[in-house]
Amino acid sequence: MSSSKLFKIADFTFGIYTLEVLNLRNNDIVSLTANVFNGALNLQVIDVSFNSISMINPETFLNLRSLRDLYLSHNQLHNMSFNQNGVDWVDDIESLRTLDLSFNQIFFYDVMPYQAFSGLVNLETLNLKSNQITIDYGSFSANRKLKTLDFSYNNMTYFDLNFLMSITNLENLYLHGNGIAYASQIDLSDVKAIFPDIKSIGISENSFSCEVLSVIIKKMMRSSIQLVVEEGKFVNNKRNLRGVSCF
Repeated sequence: MSSSKLFKIADFTFGIYTLEVLNLRNNDIVSLTANVFNGALNLQVIDVSFNSISMINPETFLNLRSLRDLYLSHNQLHNMSFNQNGVDWVDDIESLRTLDLSFNQIFFYDVMPYQAFSGLVNLETLNLKSNQITIDYGSFSANRKLKTLDFSYNNMTYFDLNFLMSITNLENLYLHGNGIAYASQIDLSDVKAIFPDIKSIGISENSFSCEVLSVIIKKMMRSSIQLVVEEGKFVNNKRNLRGVSCF
């Protein structure tokens, strides 16, 4: 039901026991009520990206115990879309593996609450790209199975790789466009000891000098970590190292 000009969905509309995948991308939906998916006990994938959703009832996904992938990118979620402890409407969905909240307006007055995603103990992919979120030590301490974290374009100029030390299964980390400038913020000296499964790191569009960037890239090479250049951001007509701009 993508691109169907939907703006409102009645309760119990998708209460279909056999329904497994629901595509509502690119509509004009502004909110999700408590019972809109009630009864869809086998629903595994919900995609409501590219809508205008700013409010989600805390009980919207409550009984969806088969929900595996939830895509909410390009909406209008903001700090009033949650309670003071974080993202209450995905709390305790232990089945969830993928959560995409990219390109919203999410911010917290201080750092992201430590319990923001604490109920998602089996989460493997979390996309928070293009919001205004600041994290601190232990921000994802409950998400120990997290493999891919996209934290690009959150304007988090102060970043420490040790913030993520709790995520021992981390494989892919994307930090594009955060204004990161210092090698100490991407300290890879003991990276394999902390993240033994790390495979790729993305650091395009930051504020590295070429000298600092060269140190980071060489350490990545020694640890067999792939340097990821963000799609469409590869540069070759100005100062760069392996397609990543520097100054």
